[in-house]
Amino acid sequence: MKNKALLLGTLGGSWSIVPEVLGFTNPGQIKLFAQREDLGEISEGLPQIDEVWLATTNGDISKSAAEKLRAWQALLGKAAPPIRIWAPEKVDDLTSQKQADSMREMIWRLALRACDERGSENVCFCLAGGRKTMSADLQTAATLFGSSMLLHLIETGFLPEHLRNKPEPKTFANELSKEDAMLFKPVILDRNLPKAEIIELKGENDGQSVNSTRFPIAMAPTDGMAFPVIVENDLKRTIEERRKRARNLLYHYAGTLTQSTAGQPFQALYVLPPAVITKLKADRIGVDPIAEKDELIWLEKLPKTDLHCHLGGVADAMDLIRIAKAMREDLDKAATPELMQRQKEWRAILLGQGPAALKEQIHKSADGYKADLKRIAQETRTKPWAVNTALISIFADLPSLLEEFIFGKYLNSENFVKIGILKYEALGDMQGSSLLQSESAIREMCRVLIEKCRKENISYIEVRCSPVNYTQNGLSETQIVQIVQSELAKALPQLHSSLIIIGSRHRKFSDCCRHVELATDILNESWYDARVPIVGFDLAGDEAFEPEKFAPIFRPLFEKCLHITVHAGETQSVESIWKAVYTLNAERIGHGLELANMPKLVDHFLDRGIGVEMCPSSNFQIVGFKDRFIETSDRLKIYPLKKYLDMGLKVCVNTDNPGISRTNSSLELHRAARLIAGGLSRWDILQLIKNGFSASFVSYEKGREILLKAEKEILTILGQEHG
Repeated sequence: MKNKALLLGTLGGSWSIVPEVLGFTNPGQIKLFAQREDLGEISEGLPQIDEVWLATTNGDISKSAAEKLRAWQALLGKAAPPIRIWAPEKVDDLTSQKQADSMREMIWRLALRACDERGSENVCFCLAGGRKTMSADLQTAATLFGSSMLLHLIETGFLPEHLRNKPEPKTFANELSKEDAMLFKPVILDRNLPKAEIIELKGENDGQSVNSTRFPIAMAPTDGMAFPVIVENDLKRTIEERRKRARNLLYHYAGTLTQSTAGQPFQALYVLPPAVITKLKADRIGVDPIAEKDELIWLEKLPKTDLHCHLGGVADAMDLIRIAKAMREDLDKAATPELMQRQKEWRAILLGQGPAALKEQIHKSADGYKADLKRIAQETRTKPWAVNTALISIFADLPSLLEEFIFGKYLNSENFVKIGILKYEALGDMQGSSLLQSESAIREMCRVLIEKCRKENISYIEVRCSPVNYTQNGLSETQIVQIVQSELAKALPQLHSSLIIIGSRHRKFSDCCRHVELATDILNESWYDARVPIVGFDLAGDEAFEPEKFAPIFRPLFEKCLHITVHAGETQSVESIWKAVYTLNAERIGHGLELANMPKLVDHFLDRGIGVEMCPSSNFQIVGFKDRFIETSDRLKIYPLKKYLDMGLKVCVNTDNPGISRTNSSLELHRAARLIAGGLSRWDILQLIKNGFSASFVSYEKGREILLKAEKEILTILGQEHG
């Protein structure tokens, strides 16, 4: 049964806001949106409203709106909940400071009485309707006195005349057409706002608690309007005085508070002024394409983590050219006259006919690019990695053509959606094991990664790699780990990093066993660099697997107390997630898109603090979700990230394969917002970032150090932005 709540809102000229909201909260009584197929899904997340309180002005427009609302209420009869309306006496409009103060005092007193009588967990604040100043007063009241939900209503298209210009009560007393019904959408801006501490505590000077007995307002009738006399702004004045006294104390206290809050990351954000927190929770990202540039600038400034990043998928076209250049000596040693001749022919085709013709010339095998490399290597008496490097080298001064060669039609983001895992992985065939077969290549790839992390203000990254796959040219897997550790260590102390060794389910079982041995045995080597530790093991590849087969070989990982993460729930059902957790003791899940389909498993994740590594761009590109900036994705399902966040899951955002997905950490956070109905608030973004730090596999002491530094940096950024 749905929770029942009181709806507190404001009323302006658009009286129809009330029936529109009730059409979503009370679909059993208000049949306005009955034609919507998604009504049940939307309504499920909203309380049932059993009473409505509205604040308005005493002018002609407001009175007319109230009359129409009462007429609508009469048409509905008992189906409509009781509606009470207040308007401050002699406040016809908000054209003076005195009128605005009176309105604020009345709204705050209404909110205080509602929360005292019903409990803040049973009061829903609706910010749609009324003047912007009234909505702002209402939103501030929610942060002061608490609220179960901050609700807004948006129009998803241009309203037709009968809904836009002086709509009649009878229009909203009946079912709207399906086309009209789809024009409205409720958006939950926040949930479960706690009562502010300055309300709970007795005042320093006034010595009393803030409650509705001390600051009363008479109850309005369920017909007509009430006109309370608001002469003294006692509540407003009391709150402002408490804020002034508290603000300086809170800011000075913030620096010391972070030293003792490692168990609850970013707790210091709660000492920000309520208005700042309100703005962070209300300001939404990923809604307006025009705002994207400024939003990305803000996201880039924030310290972040990346817990799911494959070394073999980091490079974009420019990076591939750079790495191939660094491998010049390796290529000179491995190249044969046949390969050099083939390289000249490729360059001529590229310049004369373009990337598509070159691709057609090279791609002969139905098994893909890697099979083509093996064939050409045999024909030219060299090695596949040398063939790949020689091919990349012909694009040295033509990076845009290399992009076209790799991505083709997927350069257009409207085509790069729901392409499946096999096509996605094929886009990375020019890097990974096809490229990282020499020390120079691996070192340069690490340098590329470090530069990207610095640009994106990454504080901590967990780099995934499969060293056994990079041994085709004489390097041992232990040498490869040494190379990676030595390069990543050069980024300290600005960038902290750890390694996660990958075992693939779709390769030889013996290769997975070798990676397990590597991850465990290498920890005891004298040269092992603990500054860039191996912290975990990742089981990747085909999700349709038998975990019982892998459980025995994971025993050494458990004995060394290495952390386990498993790719699951991306292309297979929630069953794959269950197997990963209960058979392989996974502490984090890669992607986990199907997790919500097993509620008891969600509870287990919450109980154990199991993390969910979501990668919005690759999830969009492989599986397909609705992106509000890409029209061709409109019919796809909604990304589950916000649902997970609201559930309290430790979900974080990562890049996966930034070179393949053509993304970075800031773009991933922005893409996450675009994949959510109504976007993500800046507060949500900070929560996701916090989850990344708390879900990491880094040691407790090092994690605490990294976390506190990031927390201070975020406080500084927000302090500069909000004064």
